[in-house]
Amino acid sequence: MSHLISIKTLASGLKLIYKGQENEISALAPACVLIRAGLENYSMFHYIYRASTKLEDIHFKFWSWYREGLMFRQRLRVKRHAETLNDDKQEIERIFNELSQHPMYDSLSQKQKKNYLKYGTWCIPSKRELLETSGFPSVHSQNLYNHFSSYTHPTSSSQLTTSQADFEMSNRTLNTMLNTIFICSGFYLHHYSILFEDIKKLMTGNEIHLIESWCELVNS
Repeated sequence: MSHLISIKTLASGLKLIYKGQENEISALAPACVLIRAGLENYSMFHYIYRASTKLEDIHFKFWSWYREGLMFRQRLRVKRHAETLNDDKQEIERIFNELSQHPMYDSLSQKQKKNYLKYGTWCIPSKRELLETSGFPSVHSQNLYNHFSSYTHPTSSSQLTTSQADFEMSNRTLNTMLNTIFICSGFYLHHYSILFEDIKKLMTGNEIHLIESWCELVNS
C-alpha cells in the first residue's frame, strides 16, 4: 500500500525551485521503480497464498519467505543488535528443521536444497514467471517489467532519464504506465477479498465494480 500511495504522490510531477526559478520535473523514473516493486510484491503474494490450494503448501511457502528475510538480515553488519541477530539465527534453524520435512522441500534438487540451506532461496520461478502465474500476460510480465527494471540500473536509467527530460512527454509516458499499477491494485484487492470474505462484505457495489474494471484493464 505504501508503494501505491507514493506513486499517487509522484504521478502529478514535482516542482524544483532553484535561485527563485520554479520548474516542473517529471517523476517518471522513481514512479517506474515503485511500479516494479508493486508488481513484485503482488506476484509474490499471489504465489504464496493463491497459487497453491493446499494449506500445507501455503505454510511452507510463507515460512520459507519469512526465513529468507531473516537470513538476509544476517548479512547486515551491525554492532548494537547482536542479540537480535542471534535470536534470528535460532529462528532460522527452527524453521528449517520443520520445513525440511515438507514434501515441497523434498521436491527440490540437491543444488536447490543447498541454496535453500545457505541463502534461504526457496522461490524457483523467475519474477516474470510469477507475474504470468498471477494473471499478467506476457506483454506486461516481460516487456513492461523489463522497462520498469531499466530504471533501477545506472546505465539504462541515465539514458532514459536524459531522453525523457521533456516534462510533457514524460508525463504522457507515465500516464500510460500507471495502467499497470491499476491492474496490480485490482488483482490485489480481488484476491484479498477471496481470502478474507469479511473484506468483501464491507465493499459497496460501486467499489466491487471499480476493482473489476481495474482487473479488466489487463486485456486492453
